[in-house]
Amino acid sequence: MSEEEKAAGMDLSVNELRMVIELFPNKELFDIEGSFYYDETDNVRKYYLKETGVNEQIDRHFVLGGVYCKKDEELPDIEELKVKLNISNDSKEIKSKQLYRGDFLKVLDDKYIHLFLEWISQCQLYVHYTVVNLYYYSLVDIVDSLITNERSMIYWADIMKNALYHVAKRNYTAFNDILYRYNYPNLKSDDIRNFLVEIRDFIAMHKTDGDLSLPLLLDLMKDENIDKLPFIQDEKDRIFLNDLSQFYYYPIYCFWNAIHIFDHEDEIEKKHFGNVVFKKDDVLLNSYEFKDSKDEPMIQISDCIVGLICRFYKFLDEFDGNVDAFDGQLNEAQRKNLKTLCNIIKKTVDFNEALVHMIVPIDEAENYRLLIDAYTE
Repeated sequence: MSEEEKAAGMDLSVNELRMVIELFPNKELFDIEGSFYYDETDNVRKYYLKETGVNEQIDRHFVLGGVYCKKDEELPDIEELKVKLNISNDSKEIKSKQLYRGDFLKVLDDKYIHLFLEWISQCQLYVHYTVVNLYYYSLVDIVDSLITNERSMIYWADIMKNALYHVAKRNYTAFNDILYRYNYPNLKSDDIRNFLVEIRDFIAMHKTDGDLSLPLLLDLMKDENIDKLPFIQDEKDRIFLNDLSQFYYYPIYCFWNAIHIFDHEDEIEKKHFGNVVFKKDDVLLNSYEFKDSKDEPMIQISDCIVGLICRFYKFLDEFDGNVDAFDGQLNEAQRKNLKTLCNIIKKTVDFNEALVHMIVPIDEAENYRLLIDAYTE
């Protein structure tokens, strides 16, 4: 939805938004009732190119999520957890910064994260989240635009996106310079050929022996008849993401029978929801609300969860996939906490795999599966 449409007001039909879901063989997963609680992290507001590169760190992972409670299930009391975490009665809420700081491996070594994860694992709660690797998400339209001209390559699309992401990220300063000069993602038709030539030359120069799918992408770019790249034209100059509203809307229309409780933030409420109305069967859908985290303990728990999930996926983005070598570097506390985290996620996926929504490169998703398999019972 454009900024102009939001400003003017917009009715969103969840029936239309769910049309793709209705085609899924497991569409019943999205019909669950219950309550979703949310917080977010790495919310960049806007993601764009400057002359010096992107306006945020290259490893940003936006995470929106928290805990889900089944309908009629009693919510846990967090006062016991606050005592375990040595949080004083004067403190009105639990915040992630009280539990942990630093990167994923440092967090796994923290005694408070151990207490927190043990508490979560014993509750009748499930985690849920959408995680978006923002740099990856900003580049996938290059491949999607190319395969509109060659539909036979659609099977290879995700593999090519993965390869493009890695070669771009390894050399992001030079790659971002190309994007900047062509006002990506708003290419002019006259610039398409030169843009593809530069991207192709960049890939050829920087690819490694492990980038097995890049030759497919290079072949696509050699087509001199390409005169349109639909997903990277007619957009705004150098704006990767104007806002993150689509990710806030996603769970509302996907899980339309559930209640969604977001953290109260004026900017998010006004920008993403101020003039937007959701309707189901042309009837107003009042399935979401905003609450102050001080008044809603499950939003506090969600804050702690999304910070941990964000660090987890940043680690997965860099992980080389060698589980044995990785495990040999862990101390006992780190190993135990990783097992607890992975079992919490597995418990969720076993209950309903739709509660974990990843927009990440194939390698990152595969690393997630490797660790979940290796550290669950």
